[in-house]
Amino acid sequence: MTSQDDPNLKRLRLQVTVTRGGANPISYTTEVLIRDRDTFLTQAVSSPQTDPTIAFTNTTPPEGTVVWGSQYAGGALTIGAKAEAGEGRAVSSVVLWCDDQFVLKDTMGNLGSWANIDQQSFTTPSFVWNTRQTDEYGNTVIVDGYRTISAYVLDSGGVSKYTVRHFLVDNVAPPLPTTSTVEPLTATETRISWGEVMDGTTPADHYRVEGYVQSQSLPETWTPAGYVGGTYIYKGTSGLFATQPFSRYYMRMQAHSPRDELDPVDWYYHPVAWVSRPALSGTSTTSGSNRTVTLTCSTPQFPYSSITYKVYRGTSPTALAFLATAASNTYSNTFKKTTDYYYQFEVTVTPTGTAGGRLPAPTPVTIRSNIVGPSGTSPLPVIW
Repeated sequence: MTSQDDPNLKRLRLQVTVTRGGANPISYTTEVLIRDRDTFLTQAVSSPQTDPTIAFTNTTPPEGTVVWGSQYAGGALTIGAKAEAGEGRAVSSVVLWCDDQFVLKDTMGNLGSWANIDQQSFTTPSFVWNTRQTDEYGNTVIVDGYRTISAYVLDSGGVSKYTVRHFLVDNVAPPLPTTSTVEPLTATETRISWGEVMDGTTPADHYRVEGYVQSQSLPETWTPAGYVGGTYIYKGTSGLFATQPFSRYYMRMQAHSPRDELDPVDWYYHPVAWVSRPALSGTSTTSGSNRTVTLTCSTPQFPYSSITYKVYRGTSPTALAFLATAASNTYSNTFKKTTDYYYQFEVTVTPTGTAGGRLPAPTPVTIRSNIVGPSGTSPLPVIW
């Protein structure tokens, strides 16, 4: 079709169909200007002196704003743009796109698209974007995560320019984590980690982790053990969990979006309870040419059905060998003062308790204490 504005321009009507797996196809119709071949101008002439300009107005939320529904923390989610044409040209159309896939819609289903403007300067009328917009079949098309909003201007010379702004769409709570690991580091610290959760197309903003510790009392009792790194773990998939020596814990967790009011309704539970490392201490006495070291290992702070203690000894912290099975959590060893030894307990214990059926039936757990010896090198306690 020949353009009414310029006989050397033609309007090409395009019908575009977007097909996505698992969703109904979406069709759009738009018009673009093309030059007449007879004028030997096969494309629009672009230069900074004549190109149109477009910018978001101050009604548009700032870069990186968290948005949901038709709002953000500052109020209605108004997206506005101002376009200006170069001298001798006019603004033909302005369109607002999400990810260059979907023309924005408001809550009434109106498109963020204005055609046949024919003005040197044009500011879009009030337009409140609905981030829950749907296609003609009722499918929600805007996915949670960082989205790129583009404002395009086309002028009467066939030149198109655009500007972009990014928003974090947050309409739906992220799913639960599905994997986790625990690694007792010391008697008072355990490293926990979990698989990253995607909140739409963007990693979850943060994770809430709650720990529970089993008491020694019967009937079986578990009490909150605080949180990892405070109330939340931000921007990460691991944390340090403060523990008491030789105690039994389980944890549960959630992935969270930037808006904490979108609390998930359920929790992911680490598959099993874990036992923190025992704390080993020692004292040293001498008699003549002999030295006697008395070792004391902390006892379980939870109910258990069986327990065994093994003692390991070596001339260096990295070369320990089995020495004896201790009858209890204490053990004494006498040797010549001219020799230095390092010691460690290995404890095998069978806990009882399933947190009211939340956890599987316990199995024997073998865990080693810290190492003690004569060296003052941290973290080995000096016992002589």
